[in-house]
Amino acid sequence: MTAKPKRQRQRQRQRKLNPPTFELIPENWTDDQALAVYDFCSALQEHVWRRYHDALIDPMLLAQLQAKAAKNRHDRTRPLPFDDPAL
Repeated sequence: MTAKPKRQRQRQRQRKLNPPTFELIPENWTDDQALAVYDFCSALQEHVWRRYHDALIDPMLLAQLQAKAAKNRHDRTRPLPFDDPAL
């Protein structure tokens, strides 16, 4: 097996640190256009939530619990439960 070139390894490491962003939003929108899209998305979210609340709540809670468990599992700098003041 051949080793990957250093530059390729750096790019892969960088991709993990900075996940790809979506380029769906043009950079030349006016403030009014951006506000209109934001309002539309907020209204759409509200309508989807009202209609599919029962279908959405369990997966959302499960994802939240899994994220919290993963954070606790990887957080090695949790404070110890001592009552003594720090020196």
